[in-house]
Amino acid sequence: MALSNVELITIAISALALIVSGVATINTILSNNRQSKVNESQAEINLRLLEKDDQERESTTQAILDANFIKVGKNHRLKIYNRGKCAARNISVSVPEGDTILTFAERQRKFPLDVLEPQDSIEMHAFVHYGTEARHRIIISWDDESGLGHTVTRVKDIY
Repeated sequence: MALSNVELITIAISALALIVSGVATINTILSNNRQSKVNESQAEINLRLLEKDDQERESTTQAILDANFIKVGKNHRLKIYNRGKCAARNISVSVPEGDTILTFAERQRKFPLDVLEPQDSIEMHAFVHYGTEARHRIIISWDDESGLGHTVTRVKDIY
């Protein structure tokens, strides 16, 4: 049985439509896969940005106190400074029992310090004499907006 020209054209158009439909389906599947990868990447980026914002917000409520010995002329001083973005409150400084680098009287006179603003510092005389050890343990305690009871211990060289 021979097919007429109209039937052949109809079959050819149907086959062509089937091929075009298959190509479109494959392109849609590939495009959806690429889009899902982009969505996953975007979700990961958003999560990291949220974590970074949380860290920045937390750092604005924290005081970061540190200490260093400095030499001014022939004298030595202990400099306590706030390198955080928030004011430190109720600051106290101590040294282990028997360490004479800071006198009890000077610690009593200056501490507890009510407030140490960001990028601010306070200095104390360090009493250096023949036989003074090079390393000293400094214990700093303070409160800030992030919570109560921060303590840091630093071991610093005086020379």
